[in-house]
Amino acid sequence: MPIEKYTQEQYIAAPIEKVWAFFSDINSLAVLTPPHIRLGIAHIDLPKEMHKGQKIVLKMAPLWGIRVKWHTIIADVITEELFADEQEKGPYKYWRHEHHFKKQGDGTLMTDVVRYQMPTIVPAFVTRWLGVREKLEAVFEYRRAKMNEMFNKKGMN
Repeated sequence: MPIEKYTQEQYIAAPIEKVWAFFSDINSLAVLTPPHIRLGIAHIDLPKEMHKGQKIVLKMAPLWGIRVKWHTIIADVITEELFADEQEKGPYKYWRHEHHFKKQGDGTLMTDVVRYQMPTIVPAFVTRWLGVREKLEAVFEYRRAKMNEMFNKKGMN
């Protein structure tokens, strides 16, 4: 199975410091995830402030309500520029999500780059049938709408 790539950009009408603070708080993940996924934090390394090497275990129900645990590690952190999380154990053979932040005028341009690969035991036609790509896109569209609701309304930045 090839490594797939998904990219999304979003302008956020808030200073980079505020956007970074929001995204580097693990509790924000639950706000940005559709409710039907039932995301919860099972474990997080202390201190809770995001740092390279930090391990986080999430529990969620991404397909058909089946609960899974997703073990991730914060692989890279450059304050107010980038952080990346990688799957250590979970539903994918490979997963890396890079969150890029760039000051743009009075706001912030945020770019997400997700690279993922399904387990080799899952044939490509099954991946298409399950709608893995479409489900990923739907999660990011939900997040885009939430960010617009929270930051891009007058008086929210």
